[in-house]
Amino acid sequence: MIFVDFTGKFNITERQFKILHILNSSPNTTVKYISEFLKVSPQTVKTELLNLKPLFSHYNILIDLEKNNQIQINEPARLPRLMNSAGVLLQFPLKKRILLMLVLNTGFLTLQDIADELYVSKSLVEKQMKDLLKTYSSEVKSLRHYGFRYIASQFKRREIFVMLVSPYVQGLDFEESLENFNNIHFPIMRYFTHGDIEKALKIVAYIQQLKNLLFTDKAIGQMFLYQLIVTRNRRLSENTQIGDDFVPIMRQLPYFSQYMSLSEETDRAMQLALPKNEKYYLCYLLINLKKQHVLNSQEIVNDMRPFILDSFAQIKNHLSLDFSGNEKLLEGLALHIHTTLSANDNHYAGNNYGWDEMKGEYPLGFEAATVMAQMILSKYGKCVTDNELIYLTIHFQNAIEQMYMGYEKIRAVVICHYGVAAANLIRAKVEKLYPEIDVTNLFSLQEFNQAGKIDCDLIITTEKLEANGIKVIYVSPALKQSELKQFQEFIEDKKSKDFLKQIIREAIVLDLSEVATKYEIISKMAERLEKEQIVTSQYKQSVLEREEISSTDYQAIATPHGNPHYVMKTKLCIARLTKEVEWGDAKVKYAFMLACSTDLLKSSQSTFSLFYHLLTQTKFENFLVEVGDIPPAEFLHEFVKLLY
Repeated sequence: MIFVDFTGKFNITERQFKILHILNSSPNTTVKYISEFLKVSPQTVKTELLNLKPLFSHYNILIDLEKNNQIQINEPARLPRLMNSAGVLLQFPLKKRILLMLVLNTGFLTLQDIADELYVSKSLVEKQMKDLLKTYSSEVKSLRHYGFRYIASQFKRREIFVMLVSPYVQGLDFEESLENFNNIHFPIMRYFTHGDIEKALKIVAYIQQLKNLLFTDKAIGQMFLYQLIVTRNRRLSENTQIGDDFVPIMRQLPYFSQYMSLSEETDRAMQLALPKNEKYYLCYLLINLKKQHVLNSQEIVNDMRPFILDSFAQIKNHLSLDFSGNEKLLEGLALHIHTTLSANDNHYAGNNYGWDEMKGEYPLGFEAATVMAQMILSKYGKCVTDNELIYLTIHFQNAIEQMYMGYEKIRAVVICHYGVAAANLIRAKVEKLYPEIDVTNLFSLQEFNQAGKIDCDLIITTEKLEANGIKVIYVSPALKQSELKQFQEFIEDKKSKDFLKQIIREAIVLDLSEVATKYEIISKMAERLEKEQIVTSQYKQSVLEREEISSTDYQAIATPHGNPHYVMKTKLCIARLTKEVEWGDAKVKYAFMLACSTDLLKSSQSTFSLFYHLLTQTKFENFLVEVGDIPPAEFLHEFVKLLY
């Protein structure tokens, strides 16, 4: 929860928000890394950290700098809670404040009117207005001696209002969110009464309890804002009724009649006395903001089944992942994609700061999602947004996590001096949490010492001991949550590390100086792989097509890759650039093209995942910042060390 008495004093900049995001992702980062990432001086980073101290203190977080400028945070587990609130504190730019003021007023506003309302200079408003007139040339008009006026349709006016305000309406108490927005960013309470808010909340509460409708938290916040502005408009009796130009389209939408009946039910129950077009508009909101179509859901699944199965076939062809028998995944995707296809594209998705983490954390799920996105574009002509790609990734990753991956069991023994019952408890918990581990024997410390050589891959013990090169994991009998990370790290290392070491050691390193675009870089890397008879001639085009679906940039690096079916042998190609090149939303100095064969994906998918996960780790980011200009062989040698 954000407290008014606190947030009214605090407002963070975009740069401060980015620093918070970096700290949340990598609590043990350095000042040097943040300064390199943000392209500011180390002293600027230190100043920003000092400016953020009141915010840290509010969440009982202490932050200190060590002598080597390593950042130390006493309670990193509290950072996610801080980040949940930080978005509300993010500055609301003057241009957006002016636009919101125009949207909330039906008449003309002069530069002086706007300056007085927003407590800024007239010259500053004039400068921002020039940009607004360019960006919204068909929506904002100026008239000499009168001023400026927002002239777009009521439909568009409501969309813009929700787009601007919805990122700041979070949590359970929407009224408190609006008051905070009023205190920090914009005097919105001058335009809405507490009666408006109360009525909008009651309408939303009624909609939430309607049968067969589900909404995300974000959608409920948006529904509240739509009802808020409609309620205000009707209170003021202004000429703000929605037009009827969208009504014919509404009538053609799937399940229109069912949702229209829900709109009319809401109108009657809440005694709104909505005009006909406003009932259509409420129906439109119900269709576009709901989480999924649960009306006739089985009918939707049956309708979408052929398309989903075709997509599964394409994913199998590209990634060797077979989802064809996963009925649960098919049903989830069918409902989700059907909702996506019928949803309005204009709803604001917000800044999704989990985007890079999702790509790095779940590379296979993300690649499956991009294939599905391409199928959606080809079949339905609809571009899937980054936000929707994340949801598709989650669907696929859940299925991947449940898949049986062929692997050789890790043989482990448990050594516990607390007795057989405690040893069996450790065994049961380990085997339940990690199916990859098979506990083959239980020992007391004395029995282990007398047993001589033990043939196993892993020793799990409650006591310190000599293991002669065998991996040892020390645990308590309760096997606390904090101790489990060791097992996952060992499993991943055991499955993938040796193979990945070999891939990195044998990588091709290209030092490129005469390149200006990502397309030139991709061409040179793919052509070198083709020259080495690693990939076929079709591979380069598949990389370019993959890049068009979603840019593969991640902070200061890029990871272009193509269709595995055009790869004859797995090989890594690394491009080191003498100057930064724009790549998607980032400027990169390194590109890593892992030409991954279908054989690798079938036999060792974890190697693929481990590679991309490594590229997203803080230690790798620090490595690229610190490695400097060294010979390729030395670069690869230092790269391999990151696996230890």
